[in-house]
Amino acid sequence: MSQSSAPSDRIPDAEQIGTRFLQLLGGLHRRDDLSLARLEQATGVALKPGGGGPFYTRDLQAGWYYLLNYVEGSGAVKRGVGLEFGHRGDAPADPRPICSLSFQDYHQRLRALGFSDEPNYGEIGQLIDWRYRKGDLTVAVVPWPQDPADAKAPVCVKSIATLN
Repeated sequence: MSQSSAPSDRIPDAEQIGTRFLQLLGGLHRRDDLSLARLEQATGVALKPGGGGPFYTRDLQAGWYYLLNYVEGSGAVKRGVGLEFGHRGDAPADPRPICSLSFQDYHQRLRALGFSDEPNYGEIGQLIDWRYRKGDLTVAVVPWPQDPADAKAPVCVKSIATLN
């Protein structure tokens, strides 16, 4: 995708896309406020059609990337948005390219935007995600698995998305 096809002159990096995505969520009062045009305007990128709905992907440094997607909603699936970070490759990688906004940054900003929060645990007590609620919106933030050898490293975000 060329830069000229994006609504803004600059394609956002991981920190910028995270900040813009949070601003989008903060500006929503209910799920019906969400639209593809509003997502594109808030993030500064043009999404392209895809099998699972409109999406945008950008490669970052060292094999990292992010994927932004929009779900129009129909039937049992509600309208929604998602931002996911990933890594191409098998070897563990330094998460700095996606962690300029840490999990704690996302958490604090969502709370400041008026979302209530609670952790969501699995059957054996493992943290699955944090759930944030405001109006009829529920957002899940999935932390990136932390390197057990580096307990002082910030916890990064794997994904943030509205839930059905």
